[in-house]
Amino acid sequence: MYTKRIKDIAKSHTIDYNFSKANDEQLYRDIASANWESVSDSLTVYDPVDSFCNTLYAIFDKCIPRKRPKLKYPIWFSNYLIKLIEKKTYHRRKWKQTIGDVNYHHNKFKELPTLSKKETSAAYRTYLRNCETDILTEPKSFWTFIKNKRRKSECNALNYEGQQLSEETAIADAFTKHF
Repeated sequence: MYTKRIKDIAKSHTIDYNFSKANDEQLYRDIASANWESVSDSLTVYDPVDSFCNTLYAIFDKCIPRKRPKLKYPIWFSNYLIKLIEKKTYHRRKWKQTIGDVNYHHNKFKELPTLSKKETSAAYRTYLRNCETDILTEPKSFWTFIKNKRRKSECNALNYEGQQLSEETAIADAFTKHF
């Protein structure tokens, strides 16, 4: 129980401190001048740990800027979908290791793509529906969605009829001529 509680406290604060941009001098001063008396004033083990963590994280909040955590998957992916994708990758890897054998991993790998596609569509529809319903109360999520949609594509150049086109207008004109 004790270690679980410490893990819960630590997990809630490992989100996004950017220690490389910390104000070190202020951090050292605040830690040195902090009132650590409350850490030793308790009868139970849990209260001093809570007090220590709360004091330390209050100092961190004041002296260390936060950074946005990097997401491996889009924001609208559900936990279930992420697990499906990881399971699909696992079974694909195991199947490739046993090339030539039609085995359990091959059969599982064949089942999972359709399931993950359905779940992807459902999760995206849910995300869009939530953006639409929350537009009045949380416009930031809507504008984040729009900003992500407006990002430039990875296509920097196009080879059309032997010419290398790199400007956006030239590429658009080439598509117009082609279609």
